[in-house]
Amino acid sequence: MYAYLVLKYEHISVSVLFDGETQQEIFHKLRKRRDEIEAEIGAKLVWTHAPNQSMCEIVLRNPVDPTEEALWPTYFDWMKEIAGDLSKSHRPVGSADVTARQGSRLRWNDSDACTLS
Repeated sequence: MYAYLVLKYEHISVSVLFDGETQQEIFHKLRKRRDEIEAEIGAKLVWTHAPNQSMCEIVLRNPVDPTEEALWPTYFDWMKEIAGDLSKSHRPVGSADVTARQGSRLRWNDSDACTLS
């Protein structure tokens, strides 16, 4: 899972990458639940799987002004929230511990809540 800022296109994103045959199976199981997952998150996601490629991706982008430093904490909070929502949405068919790009780990507690630590 990745959370990142794209200066050129002025957006922040949270992305879940699936690489390899087993991960593709998880991606396609999730894609069958697309409407349910998007309803839980409250936004339309971009679902990408190019033919003959081993990598699939689910991504959510949020347009922002990257030069507005006062808003950076809210950008980070949004990325944490979406990362948690995306992780929770695929936990039943995926892994229980996903590494985030910045080296943090998404962890689930006993009540199935996801936290970024």
